[in-house]
Amino acid sequence: MVTEGGENMESPSDRDVAKRHIGGRTTLSQSWNKILSPSTSSLSKSGYTPLTFSPDALYASNFSVDSFIAEVRRRQPLESFLSDLGEYNEALSSDLIELINKDYLDFVDLSANLVGLDRSIQDIRAPLTSIHKEVQEVQNALSERIKAFEFKMDERRQVLEKKSILELCIEVSRSMRQIERLMRGTGEDNEEAFSVMLSTDTETSSNLIERVASEFNQLKYHATKGKHLPFVKKQEEQLQLIEGTIERGLERLLMESLHSKNEMVMSNSLRTYSAVSKHKEAEIIYKERIVRPFVQSIVTPSVLEGDHLQAMYDQLIQFLRGECEQILRVSRSIPGFHFYVNGIAVEFLTCITQRLINMFRPAFPDPFHKNYLISMSFIGQLDEFCSTADELALLRSTDAYGDFFKKWNLSVYYQLRMQDIVSRFESSLLETSQDVQPPSKEEFSMNATRVLWNCLCRPWSKEVYLKPLGYKFFRLVLQLVVRYKQWIDQQCQEQGKTIQYWSFLFHDIVSIQDKDLVDPTLGGLTNEMTKELQASLDSVASELEGAKKKLSELITGPTSQRAVENLRAVRGIPAIYRFTNRSAPTFPSAYVTTTVTPMREFYNESALSWSVEQRTEWLKQISTRVIEQHMDMTSQMLSELHQAETARKKMVKNTKVGQAGSTTDIAKIQIQLFLDVDAFGGHFKQLGIDVDTFPPYHKLRESVSQGKRLQDDLNSGSDTPNE
Repeated sequence: MVTEGGENMESPSDRDVAKRHIGGRTTLSQSWNKILSPSTSSLSKSGYTPLTFSPDALYASNFSVDSFIAEVRRRQPLESFLSDLGEYNEALSSDLIELINKDYLDFVDLSANLVGLDRSIQDIRAPLTSIHKEVQEVQNALSERIKAFEFKMDERRQVLEKKSILELCIEVSRSMRQIERLMRGTGEDNEEAFSVMLSTDTETSSNLIERVASEFNQLKYHATKGKHLPFVKKQEEQLQLIEGTIERGLERLLMESLHSKNEMVMSNSLRTYSAVSKHKEAEIIYKERIVRPFVQSIVTPSVLEGDHLQAMYDQLIQFLRGECEQILRVSRSIPGFHFYVNGIAVEFLTCITQRLINMFRPAFPDPFHKNYLISMSFIGQLDEFCSTADELALLRSTDAYGDFFKKWNLSVYYQLRMQDIVSRFESSLLETSQDVQPPSKEEFSMNATRVLWNCLCRPWSKEVYLKPLGYKFFRLVLQLVVRYKQWIDQQCQEQGKTIQYWSFLFHDIVSIQDKDLVDPTLGGLTNEMTKELQASLDSVASELEGAKKKLSELITGPTSQRAVENLRAVRGIPAIYRFTNRSAPTFPSAYVTTTVTPMREFYNESALSWSVEQRTEWLKQISTRVIEQHMDMTSQMLSELHQAETARKKMVKNTKVGQAGSTTDIAKIQIQLFLDVDAFGGHFKQLGIDVDTFPPYHKLRESVSQGKRLQDDLNSGSDTPNE
């Protein structure tokens, strides 16, 4: 054991001296692991805890003495830190001694187990060296055998490759001999002999060409596979000669089958084309030899001069249904052919695009519109001839199909139509005097509105509308309506206009709102477009509602002003009852009748020619303004009377207001106001206003409810009513 002073208290034990061989080495390893296993953090877990610093900071991986001391100095004096550091050092020393004493026997065993270790190593070195030598000899023997085996395998591989090349050359040679035998001849005589055979019998020729093509297909496969071989390269010229002979034979056979309408021979020839992967060649032959001559004889610029475009399209469709029906039916049963798209439809569109250039010029909108509709109908018929969706997609992906649509300059056509419509409308707005007609005689009163409606209908007419331009035409309609609203705003600012003029303009706005701005049967708009256009329509409707509101104010303004001016007589009511000792009123004031008279004249004016509902609506607007003005005037008047009465009472405290058993002056005034409001209600009913559902009038009656109670008290003979 070791004390804190470092003295050795006992000698090493001899109990483990026998552990000097392999077992001893195991104990030695275990001893070292046990001694070195505690981490440095175990030394910091002493009973003492410093006050001026954290012990964990000493074990940080990036610990720096200068930084540590500088950090402590900012918080504590150095004397306290030095004292704490010394005490902590003593605590760590004590922990270290305890750790050594705990594992003292392991330290002793460490030195004892090393005795005789070098002799044990020497004892096992010789067997290990012998084993290593034997393994090396076996490895060398295996390497030699593997090399010999790989050499044999390379030789076998080369033999197989040569065999494969030889078989390929044999197949090429055999196929060429077989083709030459079938074609009856060699060299330059092959083509002549082959042609003679094909001309003898169509069905025999069909079978022969099918056999030759099948054999040539195998020959071409082997030749492609061995194209790097010298033998195959030498045969390229002969291969090309055979291929050309077969192509010409197939072409002759196809043309004969087309002229003779022999469906079996036609099918065999097309199958042979498919077998030799010559689909495009067959389609080109049919396009150039059959379709193109016919189309060029039909599609000429003269069809535009005599207005024969529809007849030309009908002839093309008739040719498609008659002459082309058989080959389309046969070719569609054989995979790989697209006779309709590549051989017929593309040729139609290409020839039309190149030969009828004037048809696509939008300088004259009316012929352009007519030609476009006829041509789109023809395109629709071409689309319907497609047997599958894939064939339709293939047709629409061709350059000829896209070029045909690009030729139609729709943007220029729209600009010309828009300029014509806008110029007509603007001319009508610039007229100094409008041709005004009463609503009973015409649908629209103003000439500008009549022109507007014609311009709104023009884009949707059958002579102008085109589906691809539907969105643009709708935008034009909205722009025209907005421009019309701006013109109305300008009219509202002009002086010297009569109520009749404003009423006619109001009538036109209502008539426009009742119309459908878009013909729903035209189509050409997606769901998303329809939603956007509906939002635009709502926006335009709100614009027109604003214009109607301005016109309503202009129509009802003079009448409202006259009626409000007659309300000034309300201010004379206090002079009638204050300090006059008059009895309580029982009849409404005369100003009620004079106030309602302008409203009655407005209602009965025959020149307006408006429905009762519309005139009643305008009368409600006038009545609302009269009611608001009446409430303001009476409220201010009663407030002034109450203030004056309160001041008078303060000056004469012991004097009673009025005589006993009589009604006060303010009460009489309130009763008079109630009678006037009640009379207003009767006049409003005569004008067609339902006062029971008229909120402004309800509010007016509530403002004079005190007068109603005073009158009821007076009629019942109760005590003197006070205000």
